[in-house]
Amino acid sequence: MLFKKVVIMSLLITPMAAPKDWTTDMAFIKDMVVLDKALIPALLAARNQNRNETKETTAELSVAWKTFQTEWQSTVNENWNSGFQRIDQIIIDTGREETLSRTHKLLNEMRHIMLRLRKKEQIPYYVDLITEVEAPLNEIVRMIGGDTKTPFTADEIDVLENQLLNAQNRWRTLTETPLDKIVYRIDIYYMGDAGGTCAEGTVRLEDLVENVRDMNRATLSQKVDALVSNVQHYLEILGSTPGE
Repeated sequence: MLFKKVVIMSLLITPMAAPKDWTTDMAFIKDMVVLDKALIPALLAARNQNRNETKETTAELSVAWKTFQTEWQSTVNENWNSGFQRIDQIIIDTGREETLSRTHKLLNEMRHIMLRLRKKEQIPYYVDLITEVEAPLNEIVRMIGGDTKTPFTADEIDVLENQLLNAQNRWRTLTETPLDKIVYRIDIYYMGDAGGTCAEGTVRLEDLVENVRDMNRATLSQKVDALVSNVQHYLEILGSTPGE
């Protein structure tokens, strides 16, 4: 009887192990990386209007999503589960969609849903840094449009300069954040390429910020297109799978 009392008392005074916080669980981060290794190639294939590759990669994404969802749906909170429901529909829609531009739009929505969910829980995630760089660049591309001749107004130049500064600050955050090549599964083959791509993006942004007021529309369009390609290549590196 005395032994039983000692055991019971020890259970009462010994603190119970706290449940592991899923938002800081490294297994959760690594599984999101695996998911991105399927999402990014599909996103880029659709953006590049490659129909066969889009079909193949979206099928792989569907499998990767179901694996991730099965593993974590019972662990994450209600907000995440709501996001999961929308992504479920996106996966269904991409499987049916014939228009590649629409497929790209759907996959980009999935990407931004995941970004918003992580930001809500303050989960640091390296790939989100490049997604945030793209936002001001997309606005610049929209402002330029297909017109390479019409001069910008003074107000438009102010907006362009502010968007470039925004992109530069976000790119600086990305380049100053250590990239864990183990967690994010970056093949050693790409590490030199990643460093060179970052450096090239920094130089391109510095040139644009410094000279945007002196550039005509055609020159700005050409330089912004080169920068966007630079950023997309870095995203491609992050979406690469070791050994492939």
